[in-house]
Amino acid sequence: MNDLIKIGIISGPVGLKGELKIISQERFQDRLFKVGNRIYINNNEYIIKTSRLFKNNYIISLEGYESINLIDDFLNQEIFIKKSDSFLKKNEYLYSELFGFKIVDNQEEIGIVKEILLNKNNAFIKCNKLIIPLIDKYLELVDLDNKIIYVKNSKELML
Repeated sequence: MNDLIKIGIISGPVGLKGELKIISQERFQDRLFKVGNRIYINNNEYIIKTSRLFKNNYIISLEGYESINLIDDFLNQEIFIKKSDSFLKKNEYLYSELFGFKIVDNQEEIGIVKEILLNKNNAFIKCNKLIIPLIDKYLELVDLDNKIIYVKNSKELML
């Protein structure tokens, strides 16, 4: 299962009906946690039965797991999707896909994505000692095929 992409973690149960609270900082959460989607926990496939947004987190239940007694093994586990089950449109990507991408500014490699930082409004990529906002002023292109992020104006961010 090489094409699994981490999309979140199960932080705990909600109520008695087997619902799970998901912590995810990914983009497109409304598409990720859609009823009927396949997700993977410990390399096992599950289907989302119910899904709702509550206080910036998704609450989901899984088909066949409608009781709190059936979900103990899921607690604190990471959730994945298959990249091949893609719901993404052309040139869309998940933040977790960017780890390990080369960062290039003006044809010069300036580092590798080591970390994704998120705040309420923006995402940032961290390489070496440089933190680059993923906004138009600094981002030119994310080349998913070659695993390269082309940036501009990164010299402005250096201390």
